[in-house]
Amino acid sequence: MTDLQRRLRHLVVLAGLALVPLLGISAAGVQAYDNLPCSSRRTINACTAECTTENYLLECSCLFDDLDGNSQTAVCQPGLPCCFDMPCERWDGTSVYECLRGGGSLDGITPKNCGWSPEEGGGTCGCVPPLVHGDYALEDLFVTNPDLRYTAPFGCRCPFTTDEQWLRLGVCNPPGVTKLQIKLNFAKPSMDGIDLKGTLAVPDGFSPAGATLQVSVGGVVKTFTLDTKGKAKVGTDQAQVFVKKRKGLVLAQDARLTVKLAKGSFAASLADEGLVDATVTDAAVTIPIEVVMNGTTYAKAQPQPYSAKQGKSGKTK
Repeated sequence: MTDLQRRLRHLVVLAGLALVPLLGISAAGVQAYDNLPCSSRRTINACTAECTTENYLLECSCLFDDLDGNSQTAVCQPGLPCCFDMPCERWDGTSVYECLRGGGSLDGITPKNCGWSPEEGGGTCGCVPPLVHGDYALEDLFVTNPDLRYTAPFGCRCPFTTDEQWLRLGVCNPPGVTKLQIKLNFAKPSMDGIDLKGTLAVPDGFSPAGATLQVSVGGVVKTFTLDTKGKAKVGTDQAQVFVKKRKGLVLAQDARLTVKLAKGSFAASLADEGLVDATVTDAAVTIPIEVVMNGTTYAKAQPQPYSAKQGKSGKTK
């Protein structure tokens, strides 16, 4: 796209946004997806259900991205999203309610993804920290060419997770990771190990007894049920959540977490993260970590250096 085209689109976009209140577009009109979140829509027709003109900024709540670059694609690829929230800036100059609901707020009061900054004569809508701006130019979202494809994700991005984690899990709530060490034994595949240490935010009154803890490190998934002391052991795998009490009460805190997986076969699951059976020294890899405790999900993309000797062993530290 040329600079002239961008400038022309920018002027049209600004004019379109200025018309929003004049056209009487209501919160109900632009939020018809409340009962069908963008990420759950599996076809281009469902994704663009609110779109009644070519001006996406005025009419659409969601945007379609086929992710494979094929302009003929009309259905999501299996296991992947293809429908994404409109960027927060879509709601500039409208209302705080539309801004917050556009970002995914359940009540239109508590910010999620998008937050409202009041200004004289209106306000602006932008990503809520720690989320960051998505990889797009707002003027590019005025669409006159139906074959123009987008680059996902739209809206806000989470700096702590991979895009895949963020889109799939819908969380920007990272566990504190103080240590991650993965050891792979290519000579003896059943002798791999993973050692994870960090913290999890727990609420007031949390009780570890019977709590379910699911941990995924690069696709290696283990599930534990904690006892009254926050401990669990399944075979050679162990986990513990250390919860402190004050006068017999558990207050909201960052509880210490330890997970130790031993004598496993993890190399196949970790190969797509770059932990390959080859001779490398301090190769930069990113390990996606996901922890789910009692239904609350924590996710993080953890950078690690990886060194290995082909046919022998490999480890991160």
